[in-house]
Amino acid sequence: MSDANFDQLSQTPLSPNELTPRSRSRVVILASFTVALVAIALVAILATRPQAGNVQAPSPLVGQNAPSISGTSLNGNGFINLSAFRGKYVVINFFASWCTPCQIEEPELVQFAYQHGKTGDAVVLGVAFNDPSSDAENFLHSSGSTWPSIDDTTGSIATAFGVSEPPETFVINPQGIVLAKLIGPVTDQGLDSVISKAKSLGE
Repeated sequence: MSDANFDQLSQTPLSPNELTPRSRSRVVILASFTVALVAIALVAILATRPQAGNVQAPSPLVGQNAPSISGTSLNGNGFINLSAFRGKYVVINFFASWCTPCQIEEPELVQFAYQHGKTGDAVVLGVAFNDPSSDAENFLHSSGSTWPSIDDTTGSIATAFGVSEPPETFVINPQGIVLAKLIGPVTDQGLDSVISKAKSLGE
């Protein structure tokens, strides 16, 4: 056999059946190591990813007295004033009928309001964001929302809370202090988690 033919054969990759036991062992170890690295990376990504729908965002209002809210209710609950809910946790939800994430979260808010309506420790207060009153009213009626909601016609409430796009939700403690700001659609369990943590800390 010529040197050229020998070199050509030596450069031809071996098929799996032609690998030596030691070579096969190395391939298996390398493959297992690669799979392990990928698994570790996926676990790390999932562990650091915030739960969709309960994303807490920074706000200069956290730890401060909540801005005042007052106005006529959209759904026939008379005149509303935030201070009337002192002594309870208040979930202030900025929403709009045209907002798809708001539509997604509404059943969760209905569930939250129902559960805490029985315990009496928390209430929901809605604020319509850049939405015609009739559309906001229809949205509340069709979704089964029974909590008081205000039409922020001038945008002054949204400005005071720093809201730029619904849904945005603020959790207020019984003393009127802002505990958290959440962006995106919230869930019943997510809101319960914020309140449970606050209770455990005496907030």
